[in-house]
Amino acid sequence: MDSQTKKFYLKIGVALLFIAFLLYKSAKSPGSIYAPDMAYSRAYETYADNNPRGTIMPVANTVSRNALPSEELYQKENSVIYSYNYSRFYKFNDTDKARAGVELKNPYQPTEAVLARAKVVYDKQCAICHGEKGMGDGKLIIREDGSDGAYKAVPPQYSDRLKGMKDGEIFHSITYGKNLMGPHRAHVKADDRWKLVCYIKELGGLNGAVATATTAVDSTKK
Repeated sequence: MDSQTKKFYLKIGVALLFIAFLLYKSAKSPGSIYAPDMAYSRAYETYADNNPRGTIMPVANTVSRNALPSEELYQKENSVIYSYNYSRFYKFNDTDKARAGVELKNPYQPTEAVLARAKVVYDKQCAICHGEKGMGDGKLIIREDGSDGAYKAVPPQYSDRLKGMKDGEIFHSITYGKNLMGPHRAHVKADDRWKLVCYIKELGGLNGAVATATTAVDSTKK
């Protein structure tokens, strides 16, 4: 083998060693990725400053939609404004629950329109445990075939549980939850929570006659 051939094979050997060195990975390494842009998402962080497409922080000193009551509702009952940022003014404890019962007044009366809206919310958020009529027989408690549901703790009937409770206390329980019932402030806006108070009192027979839209009767002031 002449010297030229030896040099050629030597170069080939060195090149192979160099490639092997570059490709070497430890036993714990997953190896090289042929198309990293397919393996790793180029997603932006939600509130990142360099995110041209995602959510951005709200402008300073602005108020988001539904974060405050309407002017008409506020004029009707000033205390309602505290319920729109409830966790700031009332904490999850019995003391603040009792304080809410004294300080907060329901801005809504049990009119047909209010009860109709509240029923829509109730059927979606509450009936599965409390039952359609507030009897504590929802599908998570008692199945349609009469067997026990997923939860063994039966919610009390509204006609018994709500007696003596003030509207603010009921609102507090809906907001923060009670016992096995979780909080609903994240997915039921304050406006609808007040309407729910009217509705569950109606189911418990605590509202008296249903008021009409023109001649509303506030049972708390009888």
